[in-house]
Amino acid sequence: MIPADVILLGHGSRRGSETDEGLKDAAGRLQRLAGPGVRVRMAAFEFTRPSIPEAVSALVEEGSRRIVIAPFFLFDGKHVRVEIPEELDGLRARYPDLDLRLARTLEKDPRLVDVAVERVQAVVRPSHWPSPSGRGNKGGDGVIFVNRGTRRRYDSGERLREMAIAVQERLGDGTVVEPAQAEYESPTIMEAAEALAAAGVPRVAVLPYIFFPGKVLNVNIRPAVEEARGRHPHTEFLVAPTLGVDDRVVQIAWERAQEAAGG
Repeated sequence: MIPADVILLGHGSRRGSETDEGLKDAAGRLQRLAGPGVRVRMAAFEFTRPSIPEAVSALVEEGSRRIVIAPFFLFDGKHVRVEIPEELDGLRARYPDLDLRLARTLEKDPRLVDVAVERVQAVVRPSHWPSPSGRGNKGGDGVIFVNRGTRRRYDSGERLREMAIAVQERLGDGTVVEPAQAEYESPTIMEAAEALAAAGVPRVAVLPYIFFPGKVLNVNIRPAVEEARGRHPHTEFLVAPTLGVDDRVVQIAWERAQEAAGG
């Protein structure tokens, strides 16, 4: 079987360079995992270059005959379900001899839960949160597990809730984790903050379940957290780091690419 080359596909950002540099870093780590027999390139769905057509065209010119698009996406909303497949259909028509495949998104994976829990623990003293070994937290603290989100038409929000539950289980007894969407529809960050404040939790770690700082963090999440602080002055709200680039997550992307390639 002809080896499949891989395009690591991020969303892209028009605000700052952290997303661009992060994607380059992730693609470099993926190349090291794949080894010299596989060409790994990066692309972005929008804003950042190269685009999907540009990355595919460059690989075809280098001799690629099989390419896997590996979405560096946490969930598969409209982009992954509708728009990216439509773009790939156009590329298949343009390159009829090219075997072009789309891998699954990262989705729910225990390693993603590990990374998410570590980001929460980064802003709260270790004595107040359990380690991944499973010690429960009896302090009754809360977490707002916030992703960019997607419209209900494309996602019921069930996968976001599943990840929030998995993080809650890892953090242990007494921890309350509320899912939220930074954009689009309910539950909003403020709705999650209201629920946790009503439950009487003294401290809330807001976990931006996104890869890189950008519009979602600075325009959507941080202002909502400031509003929550104003409404609930007796509750401490702490913003955790974004996921960033982590070897465990890059490993998941590589496994998704191998799965799509057929082994």
